[in-house]
Amino acid sequence: MSLKIQEKQQLIKLIAPITGKLFKVAAFLCRDNDKAEDLVAETFLKVCENIHKLKDKSKFRPWVFRILNNTF
Repeated sequence: MSLKIQEKQQLIKLIAPITGKLFKVAAFLCRDNDKAEDLVAETFLKVCENIHKLKDKSKFRPWVFRILNNTF
């Protein structure tokens, strides 16, 4: 499913505030910054691909961190 520009902008607004924390968790899991960057990038791709499955937007943050953990 391809996101429209407006949907991408909304998604960026949701992701931007948690990017730093997401990287810290990824770095802790991977113990390597390069691998952590790859993990975060892969997580973002999965979020973009599956955002339509998220029913409750208030659960966005835990949902993203669950994707990160599952991707690891």
